Parts: sequence; structure tokens; C-alpha cells
Amino acid sequence: MNFSVPSDERQRILYIWKIIDSPTINIDELYNFLTFELFLAPLEEVKKIIQEALDLKFLVEDSKLEEVSLSNSLKVEFEKWQDKGEEKIKKIHHVLSKSWRNPIVINEKSKYEIFEDNLIEPSTKKKASIIRSKALIMEKLDFSGEIKGKIEDKDENGQKIIYNFEILSQARKLTHDCPEYINLRKNQKKFCVHLGRLLMKLNNTDEIKTLKFLEDLVENREKWVFS
Repeated sequence: MNFSVPSDERQRILYIWKIIDSPTINIDELYNFLTFELFLAPLEEVKKIIQEALDLKFLVEDSKLEEVSLSNSLKVEFEKWQDKGEEKIKKIHHVLSKSWRNPIVINEKSKYEIFEDNLIEPSTKKKASIIRSKALIMEKLDFSGEIKGKIEDKDENGQKIIYNFEILSQARKLTHDCPEYINLRKNQKKFCVHLGRLLMKLNNTDEIKTLKFLEDLVENREKWVFS
């Protein structure tokens, strides 16, 4: 693509006006613009170019306002160029307003993984996956009411310890008593390793109800109380 200034006087004036993009301009401003911003030529030569354009009636001068504008014939060409630009912009907006790809279909499994990732850190999820199933003791399992139980783990001295958990779906309250949850995850409203293991258990029991529970927990997190 060639961006050089046309040598033809008529096209050169039209080229300059496309850059100025204004109906009129003060003649001194035009001189300065062509000399010091467009670097068309030295000031004296620029003045000669503008005078030639006036003599050839490519430009029209208003001596009272000290402004110059395009002649009627060049103005028609200039306005056509402007209209083309506006039409291109409209076409671009039209293209951008259309979807450029088919809608993404998210299946139930993908939804579960999205919600799970929102609640459980990757390292926590990995630790949760190696907790034995028999370490988890379910006392109540009612998705619409209460989910309650215990989970067996070892403390920092390697001694067996039991932690409790309770989820009240209607009241939107979650309670757990392990140090990781109390000291870190509770304020973040995220799951610790034990709650991560519980979530896996719930999903294996009923995928649909677990997904509904997760959806409410993630999308209404500010309404849930973690204690």
C-alpha cells in the first residue's frame, strides 16, 4: 500500500484534506500543519503549493475569516470518501455484533468441574482425592435439608483425629472444624481437603443434586455462612 503524497496537484490537495478531515482550516494553521507536522515541504514552498491550489480553484479562501476550504468539486469527492469510511465502520460493527462462533455448550460434567474449581484449590483437590472412602462417615444425607457427618484424619503428630461437618442447604450454612478450614478456607468461603473429599462423595451419590447444591453455593456465595 502506497502512503506517499500524490504528485498530481488536485489529488494532493484531496489527500491533505483527508488527513485534516475538517470542512475549513485557518490558513496559517494549514501552513504550519503541512510544514511542521506533515513535513510536506519547507514553509515558503508550502505557501506556494497552497497558492497554486487557490489559483487552480481546488481551494477556496475566505479572506475575512482567513480560512480555506475545498472547492465544490473536490468537496463532493471528499464527502464520498467520508461516506465510504462510515460505511466500512457500519460493516465492522455489524460483523462484531454477530457471533463469530457457535455457542459453547457446557454439559453437566463441565458445570460440576467449573463450580468445583471455584471452591477448591488444585493442590487441595489432589490431597482430597487420596483420602480413603472409609474415613468419611455420613450421618445424614439430605440435599434439601441437612448433610452431616465426620471425617477421620491425622493430626500433626500422626495421631488419629475426627473432624465434623454440617451443611444446612435451606439455611445456607456450612460448618466444619478442621484447622485448615478455620484458619484459611472459612474466610475465603472455599473448601478444605475434608470438604473436598465430601464433595466427591456427594457427587458419586447423586450428580444432579450435587450440581444443584454447588450452583447455589457458588452463585449465592455472599448469602452462605461459613462457620
